[in-house]
Amino acid sequence: MITKTLRIHYLKNALASNTMSYNDIASYYRNYNIEKSLRQIQRDLKELEGCLDANCKLITTFNNKEKYFFIEKTRNLSTNDKESLSIIMNTNFYEPYFLKEDEEKINLLKKAINEGKTIKISKIINDVTGDNAYFDSHKSPITPIKLIQHRNSYYLGGYLTKRKKIAFFDIKQLVDIKILNKKGNSELLIDKMNDELKKRFGITKNINNKIYTIKIEIAPVLVTFIKNNHWHISQKIKKEKSKNYLYLTCGINRELIGWLFQWMYNVKIVEPEILKEYYSKSIKKMIENHQSTPPLVYRNIFIDNETS
Repeated sequence: MITKTLRIHYLKNALASNTMSYNDIASYYRNYNIEKSLRQIQRDLKELEGCLDANCKLITTFNNKEKYFFIEKTRNLSTNDKESLSIIMNTNFYEPYFLKEDEEKINLLKKAINEGKTIKISKIINDVTGDNAYFDSHKSPITPIKLIQHRNSYYLGGYLTKRKKIAFFDIKQLVDIKILNKKGNSELLIDKMNDELKKRFGITKNINNKIYTIKIEIAPVLVTFIKNNHWHISQKIKKEKSKNYLYLTCGINRELIGWLFQWMYNVKIVEPEILKEYYSKSIKKMIENHQSTPPLVYRNIFIDNETS
């Protein structure tokens, strides 16, 4: 059963990236097997408006006498912008399925953070960030610090008490969360968590504790797109002797390599050598997979010596 809270969450996600009419919203709801009348959709929009962040506003526009809605963030849109947005649709690409149990996990984690309590997790499934190598379900409670939105997914940023390390887990990885009576002092760990995020490209665990000056040559056609999007706090693009370079100051991890692969043959690693080695090693593994017949076995070549 889809709860009202979850339904409003779906609606918020949709209107954050689309301009939708009442019919569009009804059709969107049906993707989740939700059937709602016009009056109920109007009530949902009113409730959504009351729970938006301070920097967000529910905007109403008209196009061909039909009413449209969207969530405006930070900048003010001109009338022409609003009218043109009414023809935008969402592909839902890279949008995870948000389930009832995910909502329950988020509410439980919010409660633990607000009350400054530690938590215990019985099991972590899958390998999303690489931090599961640090996890010890029986001996290490976690101090939850913040819930983080990254690539449309929700992650928990927490402190592993025994290992004395910051770690990040997709909430879908967490099984059987229990709030403990022990205080966690999460407010004292926020700076520590932010420092760790600055070291990582994205949210995935680095191969080691070193920070590298990374230099990537990029094809001219990519310059504007890369420059206009946030990838890492340190990103800088410079033109040197008719070539364009992206500079990053961070660690090396699986997410960085995957990001480089998305640009295919339009990027080239200049430095450091260790990044070139991991890039080449990843390509070699992919070629080996295509040349072999046995079933694939999951591997993560980005695990450091400490946790391997």
